Amino acid sequence: MKPGMRVKTEKERIFRAVDEVIGDGMLEVPVPDMSWETIYDDEPKTEKEVEAHRECGEIRKTAWKEIQQLIEMSVGVLLDESQAKTVEKDKQVQVLRSKMVYKRKYEISPTDGKEYFLKWKVRLAAVGCAQEPGVNTVWNTF
Repeated sequence: MKPGMRVKTEKERIFRAVDEVIGDGMLEVPVPDMSWETIYDDEPKTEKEVEAHRECGEIRKTAWKEIQQLIEMSVGVLLDESQAKTVEKDKQVQVLRSKMVYKRKYEISPTDGKEYFLKWKVRLAAVGCAQEPGVNTVWNTF
């Protein structure tokens, strides 16, 4: 280190990474997009809304990452149509319905204190109304 230079704190380094983007921001680390006006109420709730959304491509890419993570962690498997029909006919297996939940995530800029869009977050969630306490669940969520 050169004489007279001060060591940056961890907080200063994090803020620098957020506010001083070098390059086009295409790394795996999400970088807030400060060029768009912040939108809060356009999160899709159904597949039709995803198809009609202006950011459909980004949402689909994030949803596919979620499915890939579930497969890698052996949480579930993707079935083809014939396998799905076989499982549905099996009386000993109860298939819980599920749906994708889409959320926008934001980052607060330390320079101006405003929220900026950071990334889409997608989760596969079991529809809870079909669960039976002690049968489908390990924890009591009722």
